[in-house]
Formats: sequence, C-alpha cells, structure tokens
Amino acid sequence: MNTKFSILRIKEVTSTNDFAKDLLLKNSLPNFYTILTEKQTKGRGQRENTWYSENAKNLLFSIITKPTFIKPTEQFYLSKSISLGIINYLNSKKEN
Repeated sequence: MNTKFSILRIKEVTSTNDFAKDLLLKNSLPNFYTILTEKQTKGRGQRENTWYSENAKNLLFSIITKPTFIKPTEQFYLSKSISLGIINYLNSKKEN
C-alpha cells in the first residue's frame, strides 16, 4: 500500500479530535490526514474523557483515516497497529 501522509501542524488547539471533526464537516480530506499540535487546551480521549498534557511534552495528534480495507468490527486492530508502530519508532530514537 502506497500512502502519502498529510500533516497539519498547529501551535495550539482546543482538541485535535474536535479540530479534525470540524475539518471533516467542511472538507474532503485525504486518507491518513494528521492534525498535530504542541498544546491542547481542552484535549479529550475516548468516550469524552479529558486529556491533560504539558505544553510540548506529549504526542498530541489525531489521524483521519478511511479504512475501507478492513471490516468495521476489526478497525480496533488498525489503531493498535499504528500505536505499536509509534512506540517502536520512539523506542528506536531513544537508543540512538
């Protein structure tokens, strides 16, 4: 699969999830479009949980994807795979 990633960098945002949702309502975005920020003022996680973070000390991003290649009941595995890939990448940077 050949995938091109588009990344929108924003210095500060209330929530990358909310920003992504608003973008999707107004635009047609490419697969794996990513919103990245240094600071969230009202971050949130799954199920409306609040997400607290220190400025520039966390990975604060949302990835918009349209996974037509996987069944909706199996899409959790996509999130899990991406998360494990990020962990592996970050761990490799620690070693260097």
